[in-house]
Amino acid sequence: MLREYPIGKPQMYSIPEVAKEMYDNWLESHVGLGFVSCSVYIPEQHIPPLPVKMGKLVFPTGHVYGTFTFHELEYAINNCGVVITEFREVCYFEH
Repeated sequence: MLREYPIGKPQMYSIPEVAKEMYDNWLESHVGLGFVSCSVYIPEQHIPPLPVKMGKLVFPTGHVYGTFTFHELEYAINNCGVVITEFREVCYFEH
């Protein structure tokens, strides 16, 4: 599946409540692209969905922190039981 690339200057949201609101708004509209820095809980499964760099690239389960694209998180939440436990920052590109 091809995705567009972010273009232009991003809007940064570092207040957790505002970051969550931005991501929730994107989930409803799917307008723009972005990245979310957050803590997530990934349930035990054969092939975990989210990559995290821990010296090398790994696909862990349990509680982890990372930066993920909006699309990665949406897939992981809807199909793999991932739960966002804490928002830290959102980097949003309008296009």
